[in-house]
Amino acid sequence: MHFRPIGKTKLMALCSIRHAAAIGIAIAPPAPNSGFRPASGGIYRLERYGQEFAASAPFAYFADHQGELGEKIKHGRLEFLHQFPSLAAEAMPALLPDPTDAQVFASCKLDFSERGRHSEAYALHRDLLRLRREDPAFAAQPVCCVDGAVIGDNAFVLRFFAPAEDRLLLVNLGIDAVVAAAPEPLLAPDRMYWRALWSSEDPCYGGSGGRCEESATGWSIVGKSACFFAGFPR
Repeated sequence: MHFRPIGKTKLMALCSIRHAAAIGIAIAPPAPNSGFRPASGGIYRLERYGQEFAASAPFAYFADHQGELGEKIKHGRLEFLHQFPSLAAEAMPALLPDPTDAQVFASCKLDFSERGRHSEAYALHRDLLRLRREDPAFAAQPVCCVDGAVIGDNAFVLRFFAPAEDRLLLVNLGIDAVVAAAPEPLLAPDRMYWRALWSSEDPCYGGSGGRCEESATGWSIVGKSACFFAGFPR
């Protein structure tokens, strides 16, 4: 899979949530227009435990070692993190969790009752995992049959090519946008028409209800959204 830039676009990257372990941050219940839902749709795989219900527990680095070995692990961790500019400030080491502290481990334990309290995030990941498992185009996951392109400063498209029906993923991490279909061939249905399959803005996920839509002049893409489409023969 590769991305092809279109015009003058900004470099856009999705950062893995696993890097949050450096400072032990948690994913709180997603706020409106936070980008949590479209980012989850764009990745559609779990990056950390508890992500599927927006667990409030931190995700810290910890190790069950004490004494001299524990001290070496602690200082080795600080030395490793020093390569990151945001963590290299003189005041940062004192703010980082001690990986040998038993309380750091205890704070990471999940509260599974949050599956009910964060039901919208749980429903979003449940449906994404069902799509990945049951939809033939996604379940096959042939890397050679996926292509992508940047279609705006904050938006990109992925097309999953399948023998019967292609799939299209539109992700917009910015504001509402209109994209002309002509400049990007991946948006062209190729003797097919696109039908909405899933949207991160579904109200059952706490979304606004807005949908990405195709028209004769191009695509209207809702801000802070991810949408899957299935291609059907005309």
